[in-house]
Amino acid sequence: MLPILVLIMAQMGTSGDNGALGLANQQLVDVLGATTPDIQLANMVYSLMAGAFMVAGGLMGTIIGWRTNFRMGAALCAAGELVMALSPNMTVFIWGGRILVGFGASFMIPSVLGLIPFIYHGKNRVLAFGCIGAASGLSAFLPLFLGIVMQFGGFRVTYGVLAVYFVLVLALSLKLPAIQKPAEKLKFDGLGTGIAAVGLFLF
Repeated sequence: MLPILVLIMAQMGTSGDNGALGLANQQLVDVLGATTPDIQLANMVYSLMAGAFMVAGGLMGTIIGWRTNFRMGAALCAAGELVMALSPNMTVFIWGGRILVGFGASFMIPSVLGLIPFIYHGKNRVLAFGCIGAASGLSAFLPLFLGIVMQFGGFRVTYGVLAVYFVLVLALSLKLPAIQKPAEKLKFDGLGTGIAAVGLFLF
């Protein structure tokens, strides 16, 4: 039961981060002096980073193991949320926090899908994939909670809460069952992955 809860939390957390940004727009303008292009860029950078490096994240999972890959993603997301909580300006917020969270998501999301076939089998596997799909829908309720936190604590507290959330995901991931790595030695195609990432980022 615990493994699927950890994976659901990871899936919901990556979606909740985007919801928090939508709620924080006005505070980013008031506190950090954000402009409309800044807000648009902050929205765009996360998706670009997550999409551009999703292939790399998937490849890394097959090489270093899905559990390790998952933990790397959770750690990067936690670090990114903390950077956004402490950002002195929009430059740090976008090119520090948003980049880190997007990069972390590119490791964590493929790991969620990569872990399920190794942990669950038969009907349980189908149910697990269904739970992950449902988690994407349930994440729509996260902005309600984050909105309350934002109203009483501001955007810094909200992103601090998200940082703690991903630290919790990271801690709980220690309970994920061990998965045997492939017997054959796999190599990471840095050049090919880099070209793919640049192409996806520019596209």
